[in-house]
Amino acid sequence: MVWSHRIFIIVGSWLALNLAGCGMGLVMYDPPSVYGDDDDDDDDDDDTQIDTDTGLQIDTSLQAGNISIDSVEPSFGSNVGGDTVVITGGPFDESASVYLGSDKADIDMVLVDEITITTPSSTETGTVDVTVVTSDDSGVMSNGFSFLSDGTGLTGLLGEFSWYRYAGGYWSPDVDYGEAWLTFLDPTTIEPWEIYGTALDTCSTSTPSIDANVLDFGGTEVVLSSSSGSDVTLPWIAANGMYINASNLTSSEYSTDTSYDLSSVTGAESLNLATPGFLQTPSVFNLVQPVIDGNTPNNIKKDNINLQWDGTAGDAMVFIMYTEDSNNNIQDFITCVAEDDGSFLVDSSYWSTGDWGATLTFFIQAGRMVVQSATLPYNGSETKMAGVYWNIGALYTTN
Repeated sequence: MVWSHRIFIIVGSWLALNLAGCGMGLVMYDPPSVYGDDDDDDDDDDDTQIDTDTGLQIDTSLQAGNISIDSVEPSFGSNVGGDTVVITGGPFDESASVYLGSDKADIDMVLVDEITITTPSSTETGTVDVTVVTSDDSGVMSNGFSFLSDGTGLTGLLGEFSWYRYAGGYWSPDVDYGEAWLTFLDPTTIEPWEIYGTALDTCSTSTPSIDANVLDFGGTEVVLSSSSGSDVTLPWIAANGMYINASNLTSSEYSTDTSYDLSSVTGAESLNLATPGFLQTPSVFNLVQPVIDGNTPNNIKKDNINLQWDGTAGDAMVFIMYTEDSNNNIQDFITCVAEDDGSFLVDSSYWSTGDWGATLTFFIQAGRMVVQSATLPYNGSETKMAGVYWNIGALYTTN
């Protein structure tokens, strides 16, 4: 018998459904009012002084200012502050003060058409106005800057770069191929293998729930460059809130045991996201038990399935297993994540179908995962990009 097979690619079946705000960009907050006398004092003067009470930040006189703000680069930064930002426009002079929302920035350099600042720390998160005030004029760019949550110690990018190998000679079609995706996140606590299960050395019969917000920086595509010289381009797919390969990756694009750099994010160059050693793919491995190679499928029993594989070079092993009846209806579906130590025992209690008999087909995807991390410059969070090599097999069930 020759089978076709439904590959469970988590980006398509789970992750895109569980990421809050997918495709919606930043979770926006109402920026503070930098104009209008919102404080408790009684002044309605036309000066440009900063009030000394805690309510008003900038007085109302210069709402129709003549200073232009043409660009703010980069337009994102951590609310911890300390980022360098360049504002172009003008005319500026040495009396200039710059406010991001209600927070005053440090001035590093002033030219007639350019100001370089160091961003202040802020209690705000989300988009704010950028305001420039001089001794006799002002200008504002509405929603010109976004404060991002400090991501130190958290995950700010999640992704997977996978190769699918069909084991055995019983598949149709049997063409091996690759998939890739990545997305920027509001900093959160998540590891790549948690897409498949809640903890290492456990199994689950339910879909994991991923609680995270997607950050859309306006990029149109990501380019990954391998140490072997090939490039992989992932276009932005707004509906999914991710950068995803437009077509299946080929063997010339996915190389095992290979390092990939994040070369560029087109449309978000100001964030300086180029990252050497962004991704590492795992080495080839084989599933030793159950045996899935050969021209015909072997048999398998549900009682305490002892998964065994060669090598121990990954950060985690991921297993997707399910059974189908003769009408291709899924009977049981479980995922397991395990330490890459060569073996893992799947307890029979995870299978709800009582008597497997000889009427079901058992499918398995076994993946070795290598996770590479780097620090993102705009908020100090960590990238968690997983390289995965999958073996796909099928067996006949038996008592």
